[in-house]
Amino acid sequence: MDYAKAWIISVCGAMLAAAVFKILLSDSTLKKSVNVFLSVFILFYTVIPLQNYIKNSEFQSQGFENYTFEYEEAISDSYKKIIEESIKNICTELGTSLRSIDIKSSVDADGYMVVESIDISVNTNGTSEKEKIKSEILKRLGFEVNIA
Repeated sequence: MDYAKAWIISVCGAMLAAAVFKILLSDSTLKKSVNVFLSVFILFYTVIPLQNYIKNSEFQSQGFENYTFEYEEAISDSYKKIIEESIKNICTELGTSLRSIDIKSSVDADGYMVVESIDISVNTNGTSEKEKIKSEILKRLGFEVNIA
């Protein structure tokens, strides 16, 4: 509340100073350009402190941070589901059923999801079939997988 009161007083002071300056100007050729300059000055003088207050307010920053975190988490979960479905489809195409899948991921400094490891378990004991599944997943999705 103190910030709003100080802002209103400073805006009124700037308007008063601009009005006095306009009165002191006689009808000269510079009057129009000085009027434009003072109008732009008053506009910036009122908008910029208000913008900084909104930008730095606790309500604004807390709400935005929580929303960003939930948004990144939702995207990460959606991306994991897409990877799971793709791996499940590859296994089905190769005639093997998928028992379980574990995708470990993290978010980098830029907010992008990074897949650290993918561990899957399939219903086959043949090492050649497991190698075929691994190579097909690497070829189609670009991920190295560990098959148990």
